[in-house]
Amino acid sequence: MNLDQIMQDCYGGMALEPQMWKNDPLFELFDLAKDQYQFLENGEYNETMFSSARKEVSVVINQLFPGNQEVIIVIDTASQTVNGKHHGFVRKIIKQRKSVIFSSHQSDYHKGEGEQLILTTISQNIDWSKLIVCLLNQDFLNRKPRFKTTKEADYPSVYLIHPQNGIILHVYDDRGYVIYFPDEVIKEAFEKQK
Repeated sequence: MNLDQIMQDCYGGMALEPQMWKNDPLFELFDLAKDQYQFLENGEYNETMFSSARKEVSVVINQLFPGNQEVIIVIDTASQTVNGKHHGFVRKIIKQRKSVIFSSHQSDYHKGEGEQLILTTISQNIDWSKLIVCLLNQDFLNRKPRFKTTKEADYPSVYLIHPQNGIILHVYDDRGYVIYFPDEVIKEAFEKQK
């Protein structure tokens, strides 16, 4: 089943885009490292804040995408890429590329100017720690690792889909993440675990 089919069948044709969560009660926005700022008073990075955010996202991912369950990763970029190579993304976060199903298509969000790379694999084939750090470092050109871009605004939007239970996770940067819960039962179960 391709991404368009999944989005139509499971999500009523919802498009994956950065502002998809606005005005939808099935989405919940979560702040990371509340009451902490990315920089210290002396201008240096607040590594305590980044560590706290990394741990929190790691706990959420372990809850939502355990063990050997299927995960669909959608990488949405504002520009087209060559041969599905999204800034070394796959090399950074996938342990065994041979066990991944790749596909791509034009991004509706970017009006045909961008591309979505879709990776289907199992949770244990993903280097979650690298993925998390790359996502949290996106707003900071000199923090590594991050997705290779020359401008802060060019980094890809990454969506993690759990096709069995319908949850979608989007960590938008070091400030927070959004989760789509397909129904109240799944949402309540997640909140009890958190």
